[in-house]
Amino acid sequence: MFGCFGNALSKMDLAKPIDEVVEACGAPYISLNAVMVFKDDMNYLIVTYSGNIITGFACYSPDKELLLSEGFTPIDDEDLLDIANSTIQNVEDKYGKAPVDIGSGFYLPAYITINASIVFFHVQDDVIKCITSIDVVDNINTILYLSAAD
Repeated sequence: MFGCFGNALSKMDLAKPIDEVVEACGAPYISLNAVMVFKDDMNYLIVTYSGNIITGFACYSPDKELLLSEGFTPIDDEDLLDIANSTIQNVEDKYGKAPVDIGSGFYLPAYITINASIVFFHVQDDVIKCITSIDVVDNINTILYLSAAD
Protein backbone atom coordinates (compact mmCIF):
# COMPACT_ATOMS: atom_id res chain seq x y z
CA MET A 1 0.00 0.00 0.00
CA PHE A 2 2.64 2.55 0.98
CA GLY A 3 5.79 1.10 -0.56
CA CYS A 4 7.76 3.18 1.93
CA PHE A 5 11.14 1.84 1.02
CA GLY A 6 13.02 0.31 -1.84
CA ASN A 7 14.33 1.94 -4.97
CA ALA A 8 11.56 4.51 -5.09
CA LEU A 9 9.35 6.13 -2.50
CA SER A 10 5.72 5.63 -3.42
CA LYS A 11 3.13 8.23 -2.56
CA MET A 12 1.95 8.04 1.00
CA ASP A 13 -1.44 9.54 1.72
CA LEU A 14 -2.10 11.91 4.58
CA ALA A 15 -5.12 11.17 6.76
CA LYS A 16 -4.43 7.42 6.68
CA PRO A 17 -4.03 5.49 9.94
CA ILE A 18 -0.46 5.30 11.26
CA ASP A 19 -1.08 1.58 11.76
CA GLU A 20 -1.00 1.16 7.97
CA VAL A 21 2.51 2.61 7.86
CA VAL A 22 3.65 0.30 10.65
CA GLU A 23 2.10 -2.65 8.81
CA ALA A 24 3.81 -1.69 5.54
CA CYS A 25 7.18 -0.57 6.93
CA GLY A 26 7.62 -2.67 10.07
CA ALA A 27 8.45 -1.56 13.58
CA PRO A 28 9.65 2.04 13.91
CA TYR A 29 13.36 2.71 14.34
CA ILE A 30 12.54 5.63 16.66
CA SER A 31 9.17 6.23 18.29
CA LEU A 32 8.12 9.37 20.13
CA ASN A 33 4.65 10.50 21.05
CA ALA A 34 3.13 11.55 17.68
CA VAL A 35 6.30 10.88 15.62
CA MET A 36 7.68 7.62 14.24
CA VAL A 37 10.85 7.08 12.24
CA PHE A 38 11.31 4.11 9.93
CA LYS A 39 14.48 3.05 8.14
CA ASP A 40 15.77 0.53 5.68
CA ASP A 41 18.92 0.23 3.57
CA MET A 42 17.89 3.12 1.34
CA ASN A 43 15.88 5.74 3.25
CA TYR A 44 14.74 7.21 6.53
CA LEU A 45 11.08 8.13 6.87
CA ILE A 46 9.79 10.49 9.57
CA VAL A 47 6.01 10.33 10.01
CA THR A 48 3.99 12.69 12.19
CA TYR A 49 0.51 11.81 13.35
CA SER A 50 -2.30 12.99 15.59
CA GLY A 51 -4.48 10.43 17.29
CA ASN A 52 -3.96 7.58 14.86
CA ILE A 53 -3.98 9.68 11.66
CA ILE A 54 -0.93 10.66 9.58
CA THR A 55 -0.48 14.44 9.44
CA GLY A 56 2.83 14.62 7.57
CA PHE A 57 5.99 12.84 6.51
CA ALA A 58 9.48 13.45 5.21
CA CYS A 59 11.88 11.01 3.56
CA TYR A 60 15.69 11.31 3.67
CA SER A 61 18.61 9.53 2.07
CA PRO A 62 21.37 8.04 4.28
CA ASP A 63 23.41 11.22 3.66
CA LYS A 64 20.52 13.29 5.13
CA GLU A 65 19.30 14.69 1.82
CA LEU A 66 15.61 15.59 1.99
CA LEU A 67 13.94 13.58 -0.78
CA LEU A 68 10.27 14.33 -0.18
CA SER A 69 7.98 15.91 2.37
CA GLU A 70 4.27 16.42 2.67
CA GLY A 71 2.01 17.88 5.36
CA PHE A 72 4.69 20.19 6.79
CA THR A 73 7.72 22.12 5.58
CA PRO A 74 10.98 20.94 7.18
CA ILE A 75 12.85 23.83 8.79
CA ASP A 76 16.44 24.96 8.35
CA ASP A 77 17.82 24.79 11.89
CA GLU A 78 21.19 26.39 11.14
CA ASP A 79 20.52 29.45 13.33
CA LEU A 80 18.31 27.70 15.86
CA LEU A 81 20.29 28.93 18.85
CA ASP A 82 19.43 32.54 17.96
CA ILE A 83 16.03 31.93 19.56
CA ALA A 84 17.32 30.19 22.69
CA ASN A 85 15.99 31.70 25.92
CA SER A 86 13.22 33.47 24.04
CA THR A 87 9.53 32.62 23.88
CA ILE A 88 7.69 29.93 22.00
CA GLN A 89 5.93 32.76 20.15
CA ASN A 90 9.31 33.81 18.72
CA VAL A 91 9.84 30.23 17.51
CA GLU A 92 6.40 30.21 15.86
CA ASP A 93 7.03 33.62 14.32
CA LYS A 94 10.23 32.29 12.76
CA TYR A 95 9.21 28.72 11.79
CA GLY A 96 5.42 28.67 11.92
CA LYS A 97 3.33 26.52 14.21
CA ALA A 98 5.04 23.25 15.13
CA PRO A 99 3.77 20.40 12.96
CA VAL A 100 3.61 18.07 15.96
CA ASP A 101 3.38 18.11 19.76
CA ILE A 102 5.37 15.21 21.21
CA GLY A 103 4.49 15.98 24.81
CA SER A 104 2.31 13.67 26.82
CA GLY A 105 0.23 15.86 29.09
CA PHE A 106 2.45 18.91 28.51
CA TYR A 107 3.26 21.00 25.45
CA LEU A 108 6.46 19.87 23.69
CA PRO A 109 6.41 21.37 20.18
CA ALA A 110 8.58 19.61 17.62
CA TYR A 111 9.82 20.50 14.15
CA ILE A 112 11.32 18.29 11.46
CA THR A 113 14.46 19.76 9.87
CA ILE A 114 15.83 19.75 6.35
CA ASN A 115 18.82 17.70 7.57
CA ALA A 116 16.95 14.72 9.06
CA SER A 117 16.56 15.82 12.66
CA ILE A 118 13.64 16.21 15.02
CA VAL A 119 14.04 19.37 17.11
CA PHE A 120 11.83 19.97 20.11
CA PHE A 121 11.42 22.74 22.61
CA HIS A 122 10.90 22.31 26.33
CA VAL A 123 8.69 25.24 27.31
CA GLN A 124 7.80 26.63 30.73
CA ASP A 125 5.53 29.66 31.06
CA ASP A 126 5.94 30.22 27.29
CA VAL A 127 9.74 30.55 27.66
CA ILE A 128 12.09 28.06 26.00
CA LYS A 129 14.02 26.24 28.71
CA CYS A 130 15.70 23.59 26.58
CA ILE A 131 16.16 22.72 22.90
CA THR A 132 16.79 19.07 22.06
CA SER A 133 17.61 17.51 18.69
CA ILE A 134 17.47 13.91 17.53
CA ASP A 135 19.53 13.15 14.42
CA VAL A 136 17.47 10.32 12.95
CA VAL A 137 20.18 9.01 10.62
CA ASP A 138 22.90 8.76 13.28
CA ASN A 139 20.37 8.21 16.13
CA ILE A 140 22.06 10.82 18.30
CA ASN A 141 20.10 12.83 20.86
CA THR A 142 21.71 16.21 21.61
CA ILE A 143 20.76 18.99 24.00
CA LEU A 144 21.41 22.12 21.96
CA TYR A 145 20.44 24.59 24.66
CA LEU A 146 19.68 24.37 28.38
CA SER A 147 18.73 27.51 30.28
CA ALA A 148 20.46 28.42 33.51
CA ALA A 149 18.52 27.61 36.67
CA ASP A 150 16.12 30.37 37.68
